[in-house]
Amino acid sequence: MIKIAAFSDAHFPKLVGIKGLKVLRNSVNNIDPDYVVIAGDLTEGEKESFEIFLKEFEEIDCPKLICLGNHDLWVQSFEEATSLEKMEEFIEMGESFGYHMLDNKPFLEKDIGFAGTVGWYDYSFADPQFPIKDIENKILFYKGDTFAASWWNDRFYFRLKKRNPLMEMTFTEDDNFFVDSLKIPRSSREEDTYFTKLCYKHLNKSLNKIKDAKIKIAVIHHLPFKELLNIGREKTIESLFFNAYMGSKCFGELMIEKKVDICICGHTHLDVRRKIHGIEVYNVSEIKRG
Repeated sequence: MIKIAAFSDAHFPKLVGIKGLKVLRNSVNNIDPDYVVIAGDLTEGEKESFEIFLKEFEEIDCPKLICLGNHDLWVQSFEEATSLEKMEEFIEMGESFGYHMLDNKPFLEKDIGFAGTVGWYDYSFADPQFPIKDIENKILFYKGDTFAASWWNDRFYFRLKKRNPLMEMTFTEDDNFFVDSLKIPRSSREEDTYFTKLCYKHLNKSLNKIKDAKIKIAVIHHLPFKELLNIGREKTIESLFFNAYMGSKCFGELMIEKKVDICICGHTHLDVRRKIHGIEVYNVSEIKRG
């Protein structure tokens, strides 16, 4: 029997600190796995944190496979790089430490093949009760006991074009926190759709390369199936709004077409196992803070 140790969404060092990272490493080591799969959001996009993470798991003696997550691609306002450039940099770093980066190429060994991508969202999971303009803006204003707002942080930190948001913002004395947030240049629907297509193309190409494997495993950070939405948490106006950014149905449709056996995903910070269209799906993103 093949043993795979899989997890995602450590968000080092924000969610899991250095002590928690060592505990996680020891837990993986104790399994004595044949493969380690990390399905994204290792960090919050900082190069130094990514390097620390890689060093911590470097000595585990088996193939270690990574697909990146949306937070790994975040670019801070002071950085000149784009998210695609950040991806290329992290792929190069991972490979230099002996990891197999699935966002670059698939992994095939004997009868088992792994194909992966960060994945993304094209609003195909959007709840129809919300106007598409609000979905595109990635910010929700609503009235509860008090007026409030929620936003999807990719709007600030994911970008395919070079820009410096801090230099582009203008404020007046009448501005408040919510109004200010609207003035920060955001990633656009065109960028999201374009990047989703790039990830789809990569996954399709990777799955074709492992088509003869007896066991085909797809690794993706975002959700590939709508059936995985709203599992394990209360349905709130926020959670329904954020469904738009959980993934895309195109990835699940591709997995069905390519007869994938197992899918490993993350992103939602939940532990979920489901059989969907004959595919054993494992969401491995529930992880303890520490």
